[in-house]
Amino acid sequence: FPSHEHLIFYQDTSGSMSDAELLRTNSEIKHIWDEMKPKKLTTVQFDTQIHKIDVFKEGDSYDSMVVKGRGGTCLQCVHQHIIKEKPTAAVIFSDMHVAPVRPLPFEVPILWLTKTKNAKAPFGQAIQIPADAYRMEDSQFLVNGALLYNVTTNCDTCA
Repeated sequence: FPSHEHLIFYQDTSGSMSDAELLRTNSEIKHIWDEMKPKKLTTVQFDTQIHKIDVFKEGDSYDSMVVKGRGGTCLQCVHQHIIKEKPTAAVIFSDMHVAPVRPLPFEVPILWLTKTKNAKAPFGQAIQIPADAYRMEDSQFLVNGALLYNVTTNCDTCA
């Protein structure tokens, strides 16, 4: 990323995202928070709408997440949020089982992280996370041998 001023992480929390994928997104966000130390980090959980926004600033800790959503998937709310917030950069964690969305009206680095092979990003760059990066052993979620951080699912907000 060109700058660490304000990073936004969009987390697809639709029903097609597995618990292991949600754990992986949480682990990646924690790693970036701890290692890159951005001045501001925002997490946005979405499915067909934005369900939860958390803002972290210097000195805050990032230890767990409560998942909201679990419905279908639509990127329109993400598109509108990026336009409104104008982040330094954004990462979108999604399986990309979504309808296309139009390009942004301005330049901002966007990285899509997905397990879907040959996924095409509507804008920005898509990177595939290998399917073997998500595995369960002994009823605990592990990624590359490391225990991932806590994730709690809350389906009360499903639309």
